[in-house]
Amino acid sequence: MTPPAPALTLAVLTGGASRRMGGDKALLEAGGMPLAGRPVAALRSRVDEVLLVGRAIPGVPGRLIEDALPKAGPLAGVVAALIAARGDVAVAACDMPALVPELIDVLVAQLRAGEALAALCLRDGRPEPLPVVLRAAAATPLGAALRSGVRGLGQALLALDPVLVAEADWRAVDPGGISFENWNSPGDVRAL
Repeated sequence: MTPPAPALTLAVLTGGASRRMGGDKALLEAGGMPLAGRPVAALRSRVDEVLLVGRAIPGVPGRLIEDALPKAGPLAGVVAALIAARGDVAVAACDMPALVPELIDVLVAQLRAGEALAALCLRDGRPEPLPVVLRAAAATPLGAALRSGVRGLGQALLALDPVLVAEADWRAVDPGGISFENWNSPGDVRAL
């Protein structure tokens, strides 16, 4: 009998201020749902639970978790999610409208194939901080980085010596790289 797969939690970061958007981007209509609901809809069948990290979004299901440190950026949300989760954590931002589920599968497989605390993708030779998949144990070093004043999510993730998924590997499931799209300003918004 095959043992059950370890738990996977989806954490959607919903705490941003949306300054460049000029309004609450998490609530923007995107394909018939709030923008923050897009990552949840894409990954719901692949995860055991959903966390909304920062604030609740009407119409988006998930357990609400507050940032580990208010107004400290995405790193604070990631730390809070790792502490609250029941297993490995896939993290996406609320403004990622086109997350390809198979890309998360690739990240999960790469993470679980070794001992690293995180798996993220290389795009154009640079690491993409989101989406990322992390082991719960990453809460300790990321929490220490947050308490020491680190605010950059990418910087903190690279300090974990993560698995870096080669572009050829993730492009096999997401040829256009749409999983990395995010809506930060009105000019980013498009029909889905």
